[in-house]
Amino acid sequence: MQLLYLRKNEIPNLDAWLQKSRDRFTCPEIQNEFLQIMAHSVLRNIAAQLSGRYYSIMVDETTDVSNNEQLVFCVRYVDNKLISHEEFIGLHSMDCISAEHITRTIEDIMLRLSLPLQNCRGQCFDGASSMAGCRNGVSTKLLAKEKRALYTHCYGHSLNLAVQDAVKANPIIRDALDTIEEMSKLIKKSPRRQVIFQKVKNDIAFDSPGIRLLCPTRWTVKAEAFTSISENYEALMETWAEAKQINNDSEMRARIGGVAKQMESFDCFFGLELGRIVFSMSDNLSKALQGSSISASEGQSLMKMTLVAFQAIRSEDSFSVFWKIIERKRQLCKAVLIADPSLPRQRKVPKHLEIGSSAPEFANIVEDVYRKAYYEVIDFVVQSIKDRFDQNGYKMLSKLEELLCDSESHGKPAVILHANLPHEIKSLVGGMKLKGIIAFLQSLSLIESELYTEVIKLAKLIIVMPATNAVSERTFSALRRLKTWLRSTMHQSRLNWCMLLHVHKDESDKLDLAIIGNEFASRNSSRQELFGIFP
Repeated sequence: MQLLYLRKNEIPNLDAWLQKSRDRFTCPEIQNEFLQIMAHSVLRNIAAQLSGRYYSIMVDETTDVSNNEQLVFCVRYVDNKLISHEEFIGLHSMDCISAEHITRTIEDIMLRLSLPLQNCRGQCFDGASSMAGCRNGVSTKLLAKEKRALYTHCYGHSLNLAVQDAVKANPIIRDALDTIEEMSKLIKKSPRRQVIFQKVKNDIAFDSPGIRLLCPTRWTVKAEAFTSISENYEALMETWAEAKQINNDSEMRARIGGVAKQMESFDCFFGLELGRIVFSMSDNLSKALQGSSISASEGQSLMKMTLVAFQAIRSEDSFSVFWKIIERKRQLCKAVLIADPSLPRQRKVPKHLEIGSSAPEFANIVEDVYRKAYYEVIDFVVQSIKDRFDQNGYKMLSKLEELLCDSESHGKPAVILHANLPHEIKSLVGGMKLKGIIAFLQSLSLIESELYTEVIKLAKLIIVMPATNAVSERTFSALRRLKTWLRSTMHQSRLNWCMLLHVHKDESDKLDLAIIGNEFASRNSSRQELFGIFP
């Protein structure tokens, strides 16, 4: 209504229409009807694109500001140009989040969109037991009805869990992370300390970034937080000294003193710099995986490239460079007296854990102690990523990719899906990888593509499997923008219609308002007499 009043001087007769006492067609019920017509038009366009195509489903849950459990449903499909599309379908309020209830909701959505389960070739969820349970999970229930609907644990969640496993297994990184979290809280949760820090930072390191808060649920967005602490090390120590003097609360003084004491230890400084390297590499992988066009096969390739990068820094030369950088930074911190590295206390292994009868060995050189910790962190990260990305669903995709790219498998009867497939694969240029084959198929004209019908179908099966469920996460962000505290009582239907129009902005802009108006007028005889037919 406010928008209409704002534009009443620009549109002829709008001011007179708004001054009418009745039949203005501006009540909330009429607004909802228009939203419904427009949202259903967008949904019909998406359903038309999905008709007859292979698709994958992506489902996730979140809680909105009204404390309602919302289930988001998205689909991924591949068009005739071998371009992948990920589309948001809708939000659904859930009274129960059991696997049985979620499965019934998914089947109901697919039925309303006329999406046969027989065309579903992929499922991408998080690792929650209700979604990925091997006995009663949603993925298991759908696989029982359609065995070709391969399940993939979202690579974004898998990477998050892999980094979490590696951090928990390494005390140096874990303790440094806890200290950073406490430091960020002390700065960000107190405007007074924030002002002190800002003044000190402007005097010491004006160009350094501000303190970044750690996300409590995401382990792959830590690099910026580590970097912000590392580049403001001196400013933070001076902030603690000044804040401790002006604070009379004994508990808060103890917290500030504890953080300052930790920052003076070499272990904390070492863990901070090592975590900065590890998390920057995992963050880069996480950002790359979140692309809407990334398939599961490409996600595995990105993972392997990241592992190669981790292996490259696991060498004596890399550690020597890293150690020199740490020593130089430690010497440059004039305001912070960071302790020298020292040998740990020699502790005898418990008798029940001893293997053999030889005497225990202890490190005699300080650098060797931290070299071991350096290697352990990298090894844990590499192994955790390998374990989390080793999924049964990808093994089938790997076989399809091998069939498409490996010339040695062309003649094996066990993998022949169609009689024409071996001949079509042999006609491809030899030695091409998956990206090269897809680029070649995309360059073909409509007539030329008829020569590679089975190869194109095989490529679609590989591309249609998503790497991550990032589209659902982006939908959650849109939900937080749309359903705010001021709109917390919004009805579920209106919320769903607004979400569809908000997420699919391009499709919404393409809607023909004359068709929308005619559909609205045709629902009532009195409307037809009043509005007639829009040209």
